[in-house]
Amino acid sequence: QMVHRPSTFTGETHVCDAALIGLTLLAAYELEGVNLGERSAFIRAVESFYLDGEARAKGTVKVNVAWDESDYQIDVGTAAGRKEYKRIIDRNAELGVTHIVYEPRNTRVANRHNYTDGWGWESSLWFSMGERIRQGNWAPGFDSVDSSIDEMVSYASSKGVGLLAYVYPCLKFEAHAEAFSNGALDLSAAGVAEWLAKTLEAFMLATGAAGVA
Repeated sequence: QMVHRPSTFTGETHVCDAALIGLTLLAAYELEGVNLGERSAFIRAVESFYLDGEARAKGTVKVNVAWDESDYQIDVGTAAGRKEYKRIIDRNAELGVTHIVYEPRNTRVANRHNYTDGWGWESSLWFSMGERIRQGNWAPGFDSVDSSIDEMVSYASSKGVGLLAYVYPCLKFEAHAEAFSNGALDLSAAGVAEWLAKTLEAFMLATGAAGVA
């Protein structure tokens, strides 16, 4: 038998976590052992503690990670490939998806045999401009954007879908080759994080990317 004995210290206090006590009506049905009336009450109780109410009011951001439909096998450097990828964009728009992590191949601007990453995906990074950015052969904001990239970004935008560039920040970028150590770029090295942030911003402005992943 457990017996509660009040504290003998005068004025002693204890701050406990916040708690909600309320009443609810039991529903006629259960889902996975939980009464639907209790479930509804719990949801409403938890919602009062949300800190992202403003963001939720604007609606969720629905992202499709397109490698799940093997988009890396599509070559958008060809007219046939762009036509095929537009079907993915169309379907996402129909489903209310607002963003796609976009990583098809593009043989107009990249060669998959030039990869330096462990997965062999570098030709799909940065809208397929990743190899050139790493090599220092293409600077967003200064050099022109290939028409195949403009075409796909514009088409996606017309459908209400934003394309997200897939980016590895750990590769040996020639702009900061001295910071490459133990197989990865050291983002804590002087100037590296600042260079990466500026390059990402310039890339988004130049290509119309809706973000990066």
